Amino acid sequence: MNGHWPRGLGLWADLRYGLQAGGTTERRVFDQGIAFAPAASRASLAWNPGDYQRLELAPWLLLADGLTVLAGYRFFRKGEDSFSTRAGDSPEDVSSTPGDPVLLVPGTGFSASHVLLGMVYNRSAAESDGIAGFPLEIRAVFRQAVGGSGGAVPRETSFEVGFRLFYGIWGG
Repeated sequence: MNGHWPRGLGLWADLRYGLQAGGTTERRVFDQGIAFAPAASRASLAWNPGDYQRLELAPWLLLADGLTVLAGYRFFRKGEDSFSTRAGDSPEDVSSTPGDPVLLVPGTGFSASHVLLGMVYNRSAAESDGIAGFPLEIRAVFRQAVGGSGGAVPRETSFEVGFRLFYGIWGG
């Protein structure tokens, strides 16, 4: 959503919720306090990844015709994964029974906060010799993680560049 206010001010808002498809995975199921997992700890598991939410708010200011700067905040949360032994799977040798799959859950969920700075150049369709040009948007955004909690929170920094060309389709 991109809201516009008078005097060249606006707000970009993005809200997302996602469910990831589960499946099967092969993992070593063991106590994380052990340095090296024994080969017998390997198991085929049913895996259900956690859900995720993302909220991004970025106020923007129009500096000049077509040139906008923005600064904002992004919050990302990933729910914990769940693991279970697959129905019908039983080890042939009881001594090689892997551990409880619940051992894999800690650390799979986390939340992270990011700050962002960016610029957007937006060119309207310019006319040259009576021929309309194509509108163009170029966006550059720098994001930096500034905090988080939970499991393995990534220390991430990203620089994103995007281009959008607007072209009429079906006679538009």
